[in-house]
Amino acid sequence: MLDKLLHFSLTQRFLILLATLAIVGVGFISWNQLTLDAVPDITTNQVQINTETGGMGPQEIEKLVTFPIETSMGGIPRSPSRSRTT
Repeated sequence: MLDKLLHFSLTQRFLILLATLAIVGVGFISWNQLTLDAVPDITTNQVQINTETGGMGPQEIEKLVTFPIETSMGGIPRSPSRSRTT
């Protein structure tokens, strides 16, 4: 089978060259039509809350105070971390 393919490729050089150029041309046209951003938007919406309470351990503060505040403020549009422009 490989012998037949090699024999055909060597005897029909113009046809193989034409097929190769056609594949390269289709690839180049497809590559030009791709819509990719050179630099993707990697900004994230982040809210950082620092809390201090007396008489509670770190896990309790995180669970009962900090996490509910972060969760409620996470969906606020134009929060201070998002409204800065550089």
